[in-house]
Amino acid sequence: MIEIAANFFVDLWMRRTFVAAGYSLLLYDYFLTLAEEAKYIWNAPWTPVKVIFLISRYGNLVGQSVILLGELGILDYQSRELCDGYSVCCDVFIIASAEVSHALVLMRAWAIWRCQKTLVISLMVLYTTVIVAVLTVSTIDVIQSSRSMYHSKGLPTRWFL
Repeated sequence: MIEIAANFFVDLWMRRTFVAAGYSLLLYDYFLTLAEEAKYIWNAPWTPVKVIFLISRYGNLVGQSVILLGELGILDYQSRELCDGYSVCCDVFIIASAEVSHALVLMRAWAIWRCQKTLVISLMVLYTTVIVAVLTVSTIDVIQSSRSMYHSKGLPTRWFL
C-alpha cells in the first residue's frame, strides 16, 4: 500500500507540474500576441468569427486558470459533490474549448472553399458525428465514475488533493 501511495503522489506531482508548465505557455502566448490582438482584433468590426475568436482566447484563459487552481490544490473541495462538480465542469470546459476551435476551423474551410454549400453540409455532418461520439463517451465516463468511488487499488477516482 505504501508503494501505491508513493506512486500516486509522484503521479500527482507530475500532473501538477505539467498543468503549471502548460499554463505558463498559455500566458506567454497571450502576452506575446496581445499587441497584435489589440491592433487587428479589437479595432475590427464585430463578426461571428471575431466573437468565436474572443470566446476561444479568453474562455481558455479563464478555464485554464480554474483548472490550475484545482490542480495545485488551491481550490478546497469540502465534499464529494463539489469535487464531482469540478470534474464535470472541467470535462465541459475541455469539450467546449475544443468545439470553439473546431468552429473557427469550419469557418476558415468554408471561406477558403468559396462558401460551397456541399462542403458546408459535408463538414457539418462530420462535425455532428464527432460531437455525438464525444458526448457519448463523456456521458459514459460520468456514469461509470459516479457508480464507484474507489479504484481497485483503493484510491479516490475523482477527488483532488
